[in-house]
Amino acid sequence: MGRLNICAAPGMSSLLEPDIEILNHFHSLGESGEIIRTQDVSTRKLDDIDEIEYIDYLKLDVQGSELSVIEGASRRLQNTLVVHTEVQFISFYKEQPLFAELDQALRNAGFYVHCFNPLIRRTFKPLTVNNDVFLA
Repeated sequence: MGRLNICAAPGMSSLLEPDIEILNHFHSLGESGEIIRTQDVSTRKLDDIDEIEYIDYLKLDVQGSELSVIEGASRRLQNTLVVHTEVQFISFYKEQPLFAELDQALRNAGFYVHCFNPLIRRTFKPLTVNNDVFLA
């Protein structure tokens, strides 16, 4: 069971609480991460889902909960070829594991970093480059 924090920008909604203090260092992210309501949701580990026989390609983009998914899939990952996961170097959510923790967990499961694609950047306030907050 988890509590989903539903944010002003749906893409910021997460089981983790947005870290507004950090988000406010970036253009518009503080407002995007504002929690408008919460909802209890049931969650399951991938290892506990009997319908999953094999995972060839695991794509993770779960707003800060990537490490929890990896930790709950140790058995499934034994036969997985590729894990494609979103990672961050700055925590947008409270208690969010960052690249180092995800890299360690994946290396312990036998995976290695192949590449970063795409690399998304945001400029710290108050700067902008050519009026674009994504250029750094």
